[in-house]
Amino acid sequence: MKKRRARRTRDDQYEKCWTYIGRFLWHFGIIESWVNEIFPELYDLEQVAFLFIGQIDTLKKLRLIDAGLSEKGSEGQKSIISQVHVLHDLRNAIAHSSFFIAEGGMTLDHITHQGKRWRDKAGEFDNYISFSELDEYDEQSRKLIDALTDLHGTITPISSPSKEFRARVEEIIDASPNVIRYRPRTPKER
Repeated sequence: MKKRRARRTRDDQYEKCWTYIGRFLWHFGIIESWVNEIFPELYDLEQVAFLFIGQIDTLKKLRLIDAGLSEKGSEGQKSIISQVHVLHDLRNAIAHSSFFIAEGGMTLDHITHQGKRWRDKAGEFDNYISFSELDEYDEQSRKLIDALTDLHGTITPISSPSKEFRARVEEIIDASPNVIRYRPRTPKER
């Protein structure tokens, strides 16, 4: 009887973890959808976005959105983009790791590309996240969804980009290790 009760308690704890994870991933999916709406609209790519929008990672889209809005004289998006970066890091940690029940939360079995645990708390890397923190992220996600919805309503395409802006976009694109520049070949004379 005790074994059955202990198993039910453990199953309930995992159910709670899955509920929190599911809610977080659902909200982040909405945030990512808004990023995927804003990016092609800002760069006037709506007619061809379906060809490549899934090939550009979210962080690169965020950097390009930030650059585009800065080019248009808007700086209000910086806080929004910074918050999406934080949630993106947590989304990656959740999506690419297993989790374990912990007192008042869960631990994520995740190591970054730098060989460290996924988050730095006061100089110490830790994989624990409490349910109360996830509740705070949930509230932050809701506010970000509203902010991105409002931002989307104000987007107009960049009409005449400056040289500095074009250079910044080139720098953002070139920063990716998966970008191979197409260099046109010149025909050889015979």
